[in-house]
Amino acid sequence: MHVQPSPEEQAGVTLRLSVPEGNILRIREETKIYAQVRDGRGKLIDLKDQRVETYRKGSRNDSYLLLAESSFEGHSGKIIEETEISTRGEILKLVQGKHDSREGKFTIMNWTRTPLFPEHPVKTGDAWSYEESMSLRLNSIFVKQIEESPYKVQAKSTLTGFAEIKGRRCAVVETTTDQIQTQRLKVLFKNLTLYIRSKVQETCYLDYRTGTVVAKVMKTQTHTNSADSKINDYSISQSISQLTGLP
Repeated sequence: MHVQPSPEEQAGVTLRLSVPEGNILRIREETKIYAQVRDGRGKLIDLKDQRVETYRKGSRNDSYLLLAESSFEGHSGKIIEETEISTRGEILKLVQGKHDSREGKFTIMNWTRTPLFPEHPVKTGDAWSYEESMSLRLNSIFVKQIEESPYKVQAKSTLTGFAEIKGRRCAVVETTTDQIQTQRLKVLFKNLTLYIRSKVQETCYLDYRTGTVVAKVMKTQTHTNSADSKINDYSISQSISQLTGLP
């Protein structure tokens, strides 16, 4: 629920991420994907994800190590990501990242991100930007990667206001990102080049006093096409994630 900013919030708040009490967070995420959209209709894919985040002290006073383990209902295997992150959200180091299941296999080879949040306090309406890049190595029975090509993200964030989420005072940060990637794959015996462009709109509810993300809503539009085949796909999705066990 959106609320009027207090005098303290009107003067500006500092946005940071912090290690939670107890060093563990549990997050539930539900995602609905409409793939192969034609004439306003698409194939529905419904995903439910349980994510456990474990925090440890980092190499700097303003950083921490984050081990995130995600599992999907009805699917085998886990996605494991371990990074060192600054309190401003910058990825300082990739420790490991992998997914190994019947649905597919990939390894995160490189992952960088500039700070998510400004160094200085921000007021409602203030905007800033950041960049993110991730390289994956795909490996499955039927699909081989010819070369690694990074996802490149250009993002712009704005503090749009404040909200109360189950008694927690949250800063509401709206982020729009553009993601571009070219994938060169070998599918069975055929080489295939995919051009992928995504536009993401994310609303983040950050408890700025404790440095905890309480909830997120993310909407994505993705276009995928290839000059080597008849692939020309448009998909849309919405993800809602929230902490479990909130009072």
